[in-house]
Amino acid sequence: MRMHPMNPPAPGRASAHGALRAALGAVGLVLAVSPAWFFAYAGVTVIDGVCPAAIAWIAKGIVERVLAGDASGAVTLAAIELGLVLLQSSAYRGREVLDVAVRGRLQLHVQTRILEKVLAQKLWHFEDPAFLDRLERARNEAGMRPMHLLTHAFSFGKGALRVASYAVLLWQLSPLVTAGVALAVVPQFLAQAASARASFAVQRARTHASRRAWYLQRVLSDDDHVKEIKLFGIGKLLLGRYLELARRFLTEDVGLSRRFTALAWAAGIVTSGALYGAYAYVVTRAARGALGLPEMTMDLVLLRQTQGAFEEVLNAVVKIFESSLYMTNLFELLELPDDEPDAPVPEAPWLGAESPPAIRFEGVSFRYPGSARAALDDVTLEVRAGETLALVGQNGAGKTTLIKLLLGLQEPTAGRILVGGQDVRTVPPEQLRSRIGVIFQDFTRFALSLAENVGVGWLPSLGDRAAIDVAAARSGAGELARNLPDGMDTLLGRYYGGEQVSVGQWQKVALARAFMRKGDVLVLDEPTASIDAEAEQEIFGRFRELDRGKTCLLVTHRFATVRMADRIAVVHEGRLVELGTHDQLLAKDGRYARMFRLQAAGYQLGVDDRTPAREEG
Repeated sequence: MRMHPMNPPAPGRASAHGALRAALGAVGLVLAVSPAWFFAYAGVTVIDGVCPAAIAWIAKGIVERVLAGDASGAVTLAAIELGLVLLQSSAYRGREVLDVAVRGRLQLHVQTRILEKVLAQKLWHFEDPAFLDRLERARNEAGMRPMHLLTHAFSFGKGALRVASYAVLLWQLSPLVTAGVALAVVPQFLAQAASARASFAVQRARTHASRRAWYLQRVLSDDDHVKEIKLFGIGKLLLGRYLELARRFLTEDVGLSRRFTALAWAAGIVTSGALYGAYAYVVTRAARGALGLPEMTMDLVLLRQTQGAFEEVLNAVVKIFESSLYMTNLFELLELPDDEPDAPVPEAPWLGAESPPAIRFEGVSFRYPGSARAALDDVTLEVRAGETLALVGQNGAGKTTLIKLLLGLQEPTAGRILVGGQDVRTVPPEQLRSRIGVIFQDFTRFALSLAENVGVGWLPSLGDRAAIDVAAARSGAGELARNLPDGMDTLLGRYYGGEQVSVGQWQKVALARAFMRKGDVLVLDEPTASIDAEAEQEIFGRFRELDRGKTCLLVTHRFATVRMADRIAVVHEGRLVELGTHDQLLAKDGRYARMFRLQAAGYQLGVDDRTPAREEG
């Protein structure tokens, strides 16, 4: 039986080998987006790399022609230099266009890869903080790092071409001076590389805290939380916790900056000293007559440009290394195995050999990753074919966990689940779920039209307005549509300027979503928790018509609803403790009878239903 590790193996320390793998992976991403754009980018980089040296060499020729009194030759060379300047300018502008085109395509490609990977992961990953940290790091780098790496790689190529072309011209002055000017940049390179590695380590270590800071930002600015923040007056408390994290991050960043700025300053002194030492060498030789004015002019220009080009090369190497380190965050996610590949919804539900099916839980146990307590412990339970079985119990008893296991959203750590005699682990998830209509207690409120909110319950019928209208009418959402400005086409939710509807109305929409399913199993997990008693009676009257020919599981705390079930299973602390009809369980005078009498007493006192809040287990 496969277990659910709480923490996937942590990657090793950032290394040059890992960075090289990430760099090659980034090139692969670019080539996957568009090889033509890649080679066009390479072409303009080559032009931009060789033109400066050619321009410097021609400038020397112009000075020589002027000193020789050859005006015609000087003008000709000036025209050639103009052509090279225009060519270099065109390459520069072309690279700007390519930057935009490649960046947009690359970002879209990487974001798509991330979302495809997320869709291919089982539910337990999203309850694992280590996976969520990994996902957060990948998201952070998806937008800019691949393009940064590409840009710096081409900057390296451009700088290398310039260094090579400058060195050819400077070598005639002095091989030793040429090498000295170039090597004087190495201390800056080492300082920048150390800074990049340290910064990466700090950013990676703070991922979990960064997610916490983002959460606090969202809570403080999200309309789902503002009511209670104002009611309890906890805005300053939460803001204080956010600021505590933000100031910690700032302190870390400032400390790194101070440390490595001092190192870079010292390295800069070495670089500048070498450059001006070379200047002195050139000027001294010219003063002694060993160099003519054209050669001196060219050499002084080339010395600064050579050092600048070599600095560009090493800076690009550092940036490539830095971006590659951060790209490892992306590839750590992309290299995860697809443990639940995303598959299209079948055109028709898979019904298996038995329809409606019996559902059997055989010795099922389950423990959430990282939890010391079993959510379910050796549960054996059969839901007969065509039966409506109610699951009752206190919050956290394990009722919703049973539903998740039935749907294949989680896997039992022991035991098995049979639907129509077939182990659910042997059925492709999309086929298993195609036969089950379900509404969770924490259903999603999509910022879509009312029709789309209902239609996504059975994707092949998303464009079938007749089927959507029928499902909406069955749940009571059809009445909601009549009061909306654009009927079923009204956008729901204020987030994007749509209509705000009540929690109870949203619940009717979610019920309609479940009614869209064409399978033979229906699961309702607290389906009417936010609906008034009259609406509840209306919905369950329709439910009694809908559940004919289906096997149904009903999770609820309302015992008026429970009595509609054929049988009732009582779950307590992850174990099945009672099973029978309403009358049988009352006669047994056990846990169910005590819960029923407690709720009935509340009604007899003339107060509202004081059943516990919806459970999360």
